[in-house]
Parts: sequence; C-alpha cells; structure tokens
Amino acid sequence: MNEVKVYRVTRALETKSTSTDQATAASEGEAKKAEATGKPSAEKQLAELKDHYLRCLADMENLRQRTKVEVEKSSKFAIHKFAKELLDTVDILSMALNAVPEDHRADSANHAHLSNLYDGVNMTQSELLKTLKRHGVEPFSPMDEAFDPNKHQAMYQVTIPGKAPGTVISVEKSGYLLHGRVMRPAQVGITKIEN
Repeated sequence: MNEVKVYRVTRALETKSTSTDQATAASEGEAKKAEATGKPSAEKQLAELKDHYLRCLADMENLRQRTKVEVEKSSKFAIHKFAKELLDTVDILSMALNAVPEDHRADSANHAHLSNLYDGVNMTQSELLKTLKRHGVEPFSPMDEAFDPNKHQAMYQVTIPGKAPGTVISVEKSGYLLHGRVMRPAQVGITKIEN
C-alpha cells in the first residue's frame, strides 16, 4: 500500500514538472512569436501598465498636495479685500483721535464730553485693531528705516542734512501686513535720494 502512495506522489510530481516545462516553453514560444509579429509580450505589457499606474499615482499625489496648499492659501487670504476696506475705517479713527488737542484729552473737568468721546473712539480703534490682528492683519510703521519700494509708498522727498538718503522721516499712513504679505504699503516721506 505504501508503494502505491509513493508511486502516486512520484507520478504527480512528474506530471507537475512536465506541465511546468510545457508552460515555460509555451510562454517562450509566445514571446518569440510576439517579437516576430511586432506585438509586445505579456511581461512587457505588464511592466508598461505598472509604470503607467505608478506615474498616475504620483500625479494624483502631487495634485492632492498642490490642492491642499492652494486651499490653505485661499483660507488664509480670503479676508484680504474685506480687511483692506476696514483699514480706511482705522485711518479715520486715527484722524479723529489726532484731531483732539492733547491738553483736552485728559481734562475731564473742563472738557468732559470731549474727553469721553476721545476715550470711546480710542477704545473702538483698539478693539478693531485687536480683531484685525486675530485674523492675521498687523500694522507696521517704518520710521527711520531704509526705504523699501515693496513695503513703502513714497509720498514726498525732503533734503535733511545728517540723514542718509532714502531714510523714512515721516509716516503719513501705517502699512499693514496680512500673514506676512503686504496688504497696504506704508505711505511715507523720505530723505531725498540723489541721482
């Protein structure tokens, strides 16, 4: 009985070996036939499809990353137009505060109404600036800095002895940045730059 089992196992192995050899020979024959007819072999087609698949995956990943960056930028700078329009309100509040004479600001005995109005406008301006800051809008004042055309808008030039040419000597309107990007350049007066 054991001899029958051994015979069957041996015969099964021989059959498998023969079929594997036949399959290999058939695939080699198909490859030669495909080369002769100009058609790519199955292995070559598989390699090409795999390469194409990997390239598509890489393209999709790149697209996903670019889209993510664009969405982040869009959400960061979405308030640009709205915040820029609010800057005019901040400027008007600053002009209103500067219009009150210094001696009347703290004199609540003689000028109570004006002192209270000044305090109210000052609080309104500071709350508006805090709100803008929470959303990434920050003012900058470039006093005594070198003129930078990317951040400053020169309104006038004056010759001042002892000052380096191109130095900011006065700030007419503060500049504002939105997440580090210039939203509005500072309007400044500078010392004359000699040509």
